[in-house]
Amino acid sequence: MTAIDDAPTEPATAYEKARQLALRGAWQEAESVTASALIADPENPDLHRLAAEIAHTYYADFNRLDALEGAAMHAYRAFTLALENASIDYRAAELIADSAAALPVPLDAVSNAFTRAEAYDNSGRIAEAYARTLIAVGAPGAETAFRRAAAVATAGNTETAEAYAEWLLDRGRASDAFDVLARFDTPETNTYVAFLRGVALERLGDTGAAANEYARYTDFSTLYPAPARFRIAGSAAQSAAQIRFEDDRHVASASVTHAGVLSVTTSQAVQGLAYLIQGEAGTELVGSKRAEGWVVRNRALRGSIYGSDGLSCPYVTNGGATIADQYTNVMCQGSGAQFNGMCIAWCSNPNTTTCKLASADSASAASDVYNGKAPDPVGMHCPGGFAVFGAMCDPATRCYGGQDSYRLRGGVFNWATGVGVPCPARCSSTSVGKTCGNGSSDNCFYSNANYARSGVVTYSVTFTASGQVGLSPSFSAGAGTQTAHLEGPEDQTNPDFDLSLQKSASSGWVDVARSARAGTVEDLKYSSSASGTYRWRIASMRGTGSAQLYTVRQ
Repeated sequence: MTAIDDAPTEPATAYEKARQLALRGAWQEAESVTASALIADPENPDLHRLAAEIAHTYYADFNRLDALEGAAMHAYRAFTLALENASIDYRAAELIADSAAALPVPLDAVSNAFTRAEAYDNSGRIAEAYARTLIAVGAPGAETAFRRAAAVATAGNTETAEAYAEWLLDRGRASDAFDVLARFDTPETNTYVAFLRGVALERLGDTGAAANEYARYTDFSTLYPAPARFRIAGSAAQSAAQIRFEDDRHVASASVTHAGVLSVTTSQAVQGLAYLIQGEAGTELVGSKRAEGWVVRNRALRGSIYGSDGLSCPYVTNGGATIADQYTNVMCQGSGAQFNGMCIAWCSNPNTTTCKLASADSASAASDVYNGKAPDPVGMHCPGGFAVFGAMCDPATRCYGGQDSYRLRGGVFNWATGVGVPCPARCSSTSVGKTCGNGSSDNCFYSNANYARSGVVTYSVTFTASGQVGLSPSFSAGAGTQTAHLEGPEDQTNPDFDLSLQKSASSGWVDVARSARAGTVEDLKYSSSASGTYRWRIASMRGTGSAQLYTVRQ
C-alpha cells in the first residue's frame, strides 16, 4: 500500500472526540459534541449513527420518549445517508428496529429505505430488522420480511431462519416452522435448529422424530437452556432428552436468546470472569490477573485458532448472541477442562452463591478487562487508546475502553509452573513467558498470531502524517465472505486508523463495509452473493506509523 494525503474534515475530528467521550462514559458531553458537529455537517452519517447510539444507550434506562425519538431519527438519517452511497449501515438498521415505536417518520418512507437496502444485502439481516420494525409499529408485512430473511440463511449462519421459525412457533404454525428449518440438515448445523425442529415435530404429533432432534440438543442445553415458551407440557420426549430450559430452577437467573445460547447479563459475565481469574491467578499480581482475563477475552473474540500445522491451538467454543454470552461459552467450555480454576457452579446458575468470593483485585481486573479499561500485557493492546499511559503490567495504566478488540499476539493459553520451572511447549502456540509474574508459581502465557487457518493475504502501510490514506491493489472476489483485521501502532500519542472495504461501482469506489473504532485495531466482515472488484482502504485519522492488514476471502 502507498500512503497518500487525504486530510479528515473537522466533523470527523469531532466524531472521534465524541466517540472517545462515549467510551469513557461521558455521555452528555459526547451528546453535546455530536450535536455541535451535526450543525456544521448535517449530512454526516457517522455523526448521525453516533448520536443515535448515544441517545439509545444513555437514555434507555430513563424511558424518555423524546430521547428515543431522537435515537430513531438519527438512526434513520444514518441509514438513508449510507444508502445514498450504495452502502448499508447494519448498525443503524438495528437501531431503527430497536427504537421503531418512537420513529417520527412515515412508515412508507421507512419501508422504502429498507427495500432499497435489501437490494445491496445478501445476509438477511436487513430483512430481519425490517420485520422487527414492522412488529414494533404494529404494521402488517412482518412475515413477508421474515421469509426473505430466512431464504438466504445458510447452514453456517442460521440465525435469520431461527428468528422466523420462532415467530411461526409463537403463532402456532408448527408445520410452517418445520418447513423453514428442514433444509438445515448437515453436521455443521447449529443444534438449536434441531431443537426448534423437535418442537415443531412434536406439536405435529411425530414424537419419535422429535425425540431424535431433541437428542442432538441435549448436551448443548446444559450451557444453552432452551426458551421456556417452547417447553411442551407433559412432553415425554423433552423429558427423556433431559432438555434444560431457561425457567428450570438451576438456571432461573438466565434468559435465552433466539439463537438458543445461555444468555447472561454483562454484570453476570463479569462476575463469572472474576471467579475464573481468582481461581487461575488468585495469588498473582494485578498485571498477571489482567493477562489471565485477556486469555478469556481473546478466546471469546477470536474463537478457534489454528497453527501452522493446520490444527486448532486452541479449539474454542465461543458461540452466543452477545459478548457476555461468548465469555460464558469460553469460561465454561468442557465443564472446566479449559480453565481448571473456573467455578463450574456459576456455569449452570450465574447467580450462584456457592463460588469462592473473588478478591477486590480479581473483581476489578475482570471488570477492566471485559470493558477494555485495562491493557493486555501479553498482546500489548490498550482498547480505545491510553487514558493513563504506563507499563503494561502497571496497575495504574488505563485505557479508554472497548469490548470488541484484540491483537493477534494476545494470550490464548495459560499454564501454571513452579518457581524456576521453565514454560513447557503447548501445541503450536508461542510461549511469551511468565508475563507480569511475581516470582512464585506464575502463569506462563502463550499466543497464536495466525489470523486464519489458510488463505491469508496481508498488506502493510506506513503513514508519515495524519490524514494520509493507504489503498490496496484492486482484486476480484466471488460470492462469499471477506474478513479483515488491522493492527497499527499503540503509544501515548493515541494514533487512530480506520479501515474500509470498497467496491467498484459505476459511480466509482464506494464503501461496502467500514470499521472505525478509536485506536488502530479494526475488524471487518463482509458477505456478498455476487462477484465484484474490491480494494481495502486504511485511513490515518490521527497519527503516524506502520500498520499490518490481514485479510481472508472465502
